[in-house]
Amino acid sequence: MIIPVNLDEKYDVIVENGALDDAEKHFNLNRKVLVLTDDGVPEMYAEKVAKKCETPVVVTLKHGEESKNFDNFKHILSVMLENSFSRKDCVVAVGGGVVGDIGGFAASCYMRGVDFYNVPTTLLSMTDFGPLIANPISFLMGAAAQFGIFSAYFLAILFGFND
Repeated sequence: MIIPVNLDEKYDVIVENGALDDAEKHFNLNRKVLVLTDDGVPEMYAEKVAKKCETPVVVTLKHGEESKNFDNFKHILSVMLENSFSRKDCVVAVGGGVVGDIGGFAASCYMRGVDFYNVPTTLLSMTDFGPLIANPISFLMGAAAQFGIFSAYFLAILFGFND
């Protein structure tokens, strides 16, 4: 099922069993793709996306809310710079809310914005995203979401847990 979201920037939400197996049909992966995930997400999810990419670069963060910080933000941007990502390249977040938040924030900041695709893998992250996304990160430990952006997704996929 494809649910069109019509804001200033239009995008689709795809709800489909087996969607990860067809990632290249939904995402433009014929370019450099930063596949961002965390160590709490089954490896096969990010691997399925990476195998469909022309030039995948996989970054795995530590699982948990504390990973949504400036050090990881800097690491993600550094990896993109080291791999010569351009404005034509993209970020695919494969994971829960932390990965989606920091991935969306990094995508919006890198070269003033690259395409961002979100593949939420937890029930909470699937229900938490809406037509307008907030991508916050934390600067000081103990305080959440001090910096961030509001933007629309480029495209989001919701998939069945039996993928």
